[in-house]
Amino acid sequence: MAEGVITLPDLMAKTFAFATHWKAQSAERRQFIPYPASWLGSGEYRDEIETAMTQASGSIKIEAPTQRPENFTKRDWASRLNLVAQGNAWPEYWGPAPGKPGCLVPSGLLP
Repeated sequence: MAEGVITLPDLMAKTFAFATHWKAQSAERRQFIPYPASWLGSGEYRDEIETAMTQASGSIKIEAPTQRPENFTKRDWASRLNLVAQGNAWPEYWGPAPGKPGCLVPSGLLP
């Protein structure tokens, strides 16, 4: 892929990490949130915000999506369910959460 080009799933993961990072900031600090057009235009989406954010907060590490949730194996789903069981949030790009209509997790893996 050409430099500067980002896939939609990767951009969505970066956007999710960006929003999560800024939600955790104080009101005083949030006055410095970049405008979305500036964040995209300057290439700041390439920054590793999710790494710094997850190391500091202990929350889920946002993975760069490499496959569609429809193609996850039972092992993939089991590891993701384990992360959620540890108190991490369910990222939207995994599809609907367990218990929600359209959930993609195999029923045999759900409690």
